[in-house]
Amino acid sequence: MFDKLLELIGEFWDTVKFFQIIMPYEKGVRIRKGVLHAVLGPGLHGKLPILDEFMVDTVVQTTEFLANQTFTTKDNHAIYIRGIVVKKVSNIVKWLVESEDQEGIVKDVCYAAIAEVALNNTWDYIRTEAFQQEITTKARKRARKYGLKIIELRPVELVKLRAYRFVTGF
Repeated sequence: MFDKLLELIGEFWDTVKFFQIIMPYEKGVRIRKGVLHAVLGPGLHGKLPILDEFMVDTVVQTTEFLANQTFTTKDNHAIYIRGIVVKKVSNIVKWLVESEDQEGIVKDVCYAAIAEVALNNTWDYIRTEAFQQEITTKARKRARKYGLKIIELRPVELVKLRAYRFVTGF
């Protein structure tokens, strides 16, 4: 009960406060009455309570580990890949205003690039530096339309698996 009260007070404060602080590693946008009003850099910014909403995100380089993916390569090898992506926001308006679910976008862009290249190549190719360069290039191209810059996409775990297929006749 006390937690709910504190949460309610916090939400009320966010609605009525007349300023927004943007940290040095962030950028943001001001939405006034539902319309994009301004792109904002670090600092203290005025706010019209109730009329203004701020959207803020980190724009400096960050690193994110991706979940594992399993594929069967072109030469019929079952593989396990886990990647890491180094990224930064290049266009804050595209990133915050023109797209939704930013965390999902990063994953979708990276998973799609890895899948496309892994499924169309051999096990020997996937173990080369050329594979890493190709998945980075494809991810960069996909991410650009969302205001995201992929600096590097690299596999951190790459394993050839044994695949077992169980056939049941039930």
